[in-house]
Amino acid sequence: MFTTPESGPSVFGRKSISIFVENAIKQGAIFDVYSSQSKTLKKETKETKETKETKETKETQEIKEKKVPGRGEELKELITIFQEVLSQAERLVDGSLRRKGLFLKLFKESLIEKSVEFAFLDPFAGEFEYREGTIQFTGEIGVKNFTKGIVDCLVATLSLLEKELPKDKILSLKLKAGIESSLEQHGEALKRLGVGAITSLIFK
Repeated sequence: MFTTPESGPSVFGRKSISIFVENAIKQGAIFDVYSSQSKTLKKETKETKETKETKETKETQEIKEKKVPGRGEELKELITIFQEVLSQAERLVDGSLRRKGLFLKLFKESLIEKSVEFAFLDPFAGEFEYREGTIQFTGEIGVKNFTKGIVDCLVATLSLLEKELPKDKILSLKLKAGIESSLEQHGEALKRLGVGAITSLIFK
């Protein structure tokens, strides 16, 4: 609808356009031109919402992956098993030679050697420590990588013992047999934890 000056009538419909233009030419007019942003804003709002939802979904999935139920318990069980294996190996070596501390010395050397491949074994990082028959671990790692790292260290420790005591072949054989026996005792648990294949081939 267009309303002419006070003395004139109101005009409706398409006719109002031509009258409006004519009146604007005669009297002058100021136009405010604007475009509706509702569609653009609606589109941007939708895209922002979708991006936010995607980000939140991704973050939620990452949190779930980090906190897989039972994963911490599996690692605890695995640590207990290797703690027993290491303590038995330590008693065997130190007891046979009456030389306390030899096994720990060689095992620490193996940790340094294997820390290049398994960073959690680095003694200076402070994540893994074996002392007085007990394993202390404060890092985060999967059970397979943890197992592979410790198994590699046991193999390296045996090799270091052979170099340390080249004439005492019997002790090296006893240590090898002792480690294999300890792992076999926990065979079912190691299979259940998904690392049986790693431990069964320790000296193969």
